[in-house]
Amino acid sequence: MKVLSAPVRNIADGELEWFADLKGLSRGGLEHYSYRVLAKRSGGVRLLESPKPRLKELQRRTLAEILNRIPVHPSAHGFVKGRSIVTFARPHVRQSVLLRLDLLDFFPSFPAARVQAFFRTLGYPESVAARLGGICTNAAPRQVWKGEPREAWTLYARPHLPQGAPTSPALANLMAYRLDCRLFGLARSAGGVYTRYADDLAFSGGEAFERAVDRFAAHAAAIALEEGFHVNHRKTRVMRQGVRQQLAGIVVNQKVGLRRRDLELLEAQTI
Repeated sequence: MKVLSAPVRNIADGELEWFADLKGLSRGGLEHYSYRVLAKRSGGVRLLESPKPRLKELQRRTLAEILNRIPVHPSAHGFVKGRSIVTFARPHVRQSVLLRLDLLDFFPSFPAARVQAFFRTLGYPESVAARLGGICTNAAPRQVWKGEPREAWTLYARPHLPQGAPTSPALANLMAYRLDCRLFGLARSAGGVYTRYADDLAFSGGEAFERAVDRFAAHAAAIALEEGFHVNHRKTRVMRQGVRQQLAGIVVNQKVGLRRRDLELLEAQTI
């Protein structure tokens, strides 16, 4: 593949080295991010990692000059120009059964080594790929987790895609391309359809798909595991036509529509 233009040109090597932090100095006190620990509604915590202005500028250049030029899989709808939760949900309207899976810890599931390998597949030399990977990943310092469970700290302690960096959604979509290909093929072989919005996976189909939906869910979870992701089985939902089928707050039983309470809230806000 032809090497794409690098967003790091005209940047001093020392400055690039500083922000790429390939020696792991951030874990020793050098911090290029601000942090917020957020509680998940389903339990546990999530770390919001916001890059500071100069690093954010480098990430935005990487996004504009490299990542936004690469097409994502047609099944990916989150953080993609021209796609939305509506396009994510629309293929599942009027289906006999809707299966929804959720991936655990989506952004931290992408380690820095995988990000660097992705840039190498674009044709960048190893040294350049390492620096591009470095400015797009982060390892959270231990002090961020004071008072939080140890398992939360270990998840974010290794270099990973930070939730809050401009580059992370695009990189996650691009590096999930193989996952999307495999799940799309699995769904098609079972007579179903597949879409993904970030960590939300949706599958649906007719009567034949409905009869095999439990076995299908197990196969889909196994593929996700092989691709480096874990399914949150507590959030797996199988929704048949007799109940409200919804994705990302959108009801899809007969047509794309908001839930009544969401519609009422929207109407109240516009009065």
